[in-house]
Amino acid sequence: MACYTYEFASSWIVNFDAGYSSDPDGGSIQEYAWDFDNDGDDEKWGETTTFDFSDWGAGTYYMALWIKDDDGEESLSRKYIRVPGNQGNDIPMNAFTWEYDEDNGYLVNFDGTLTYDPDGGNIGEKAWDFNNDGDDDGYGWTPSWDYTDWGAGSYCAVLWTKDDEGDENLCRTYIEVPFGEDGNDPPNPPSNPSPANHATGVGINADLSWDCSDPN
Repeated sequence: MACYTYEFASSWIVNFDAGYSSDPDGGSIQEYAWDFDNDGDDEKWGETTTFDFSDWGAGTYYMALWIKDDDGEESLSRKYIRVPGNQGNDIPMNAFTWEYDEDNGYLVNFDGTLTYDPDGGNIGEKAWDFNNDGDDDGYGWTPSWDYTDWGAGSYCAVLWTKDDEGDENLCRTYIEVPFGEDGNDPPNPPSNPSPANHATGVGINADLSWDCSDPN
């Protein structure tokens, strides 16, 4: 689950933090890459980074955070950031997290309370589009959405906000709804084999064991 926040260190320099990114199946994030103008070229790497926009100039940038977990699965989060330079109102800083409901694998709980207005204003409006089709599906900071009718799959969820100056922003994040028709997820792959993989000198009558778990 790719998620990031940012704050201005100056009118041009922005600090980014992807510490809210997580792996819903309990794994770990192994790689982070940042593309600050969405041109397909990464400018920075790592969980936290800083970028100086002074060479690019004031303006609105559509930027992306890409992450990869320890199973090789990838996720993207894109949002607009306005770099005001020496003047101007800043757009809201959109960020949200999500988690599966523990009792219903199709139900996803969203939380947009990480969103704020960097220039100290208020967020007046917020709306959610849970499949990026242009139609609002939810409102408020903490909606939930049941994907049962849409089925398992990958969805681009969108949080839209507007501040008290009338400036807007979007944050898009891809989520996976992995559960099958019966609402049950398959077991996690076995791990921690004993003897270890590729071990040598193991007797023909050795006891074999693995760690196994059920994500549900």
